[in-house]
Amino acid sequence: SGHLPGDMRPKDFFVRFEEADRKKAAKAQSKNKSFVDASRFVAPAETSIDGPSLDSYLGASSGPCLCPATPTGLSVEAHMNKTRRDTHRVERATVPKRQEFELGNATLAGEVLARCKAEDEMNAVQKEVHKVRRAIKESKAMQLRQEREIEELQALLLAGPPSTSRASAP
Repeated sequence: SGHLPGDMRPKDFFVRFEEADRKKAAKAQSKNKSFVDASRFVAPAETSIDGPSLDSYLGASSGPCLCPATPTGLSVEAHMNKTRRDTHRVERATVPKRQEFELGNATLAGEVLARCKAEDEMNAVQKEVHKVRRAIKESKAMQLRQEREIEELQALLLAGPPSTSRASAP
């Protein structure tokens, strides 16, 4: 099928890249145990008429509370202001994780681009190898044809000159 023993198939390259990605992810996961616990973002069973408060999403499992508890009986405007302040607190508190996420995303994008470039280079090299193999095959066929022609000429020379009787012209 055009492959030599030891040649990697395109599928083998994908397997190698995916295995490297899995190892990197496992290493990163073992280094960073502070992954977000999705269970704390589930809305509580009991909610008020206004809906669940931010405090219920940032329960005790999230570590130190970023926002003070929302008192009951606030006016709509006071509730909006508190929610706005709480949102700003949460945004400021999540900046390092957001930056880490963006850095990871940029790294991933770079790795994807590098992988695509490697795949393009691999395809170009495979085309070149295919051309070279075809040229080698053609040159071998040409060599065999030349050897046959040489053998035929040698056989004609060994057989001697053709025996034709010609009259000598005076």
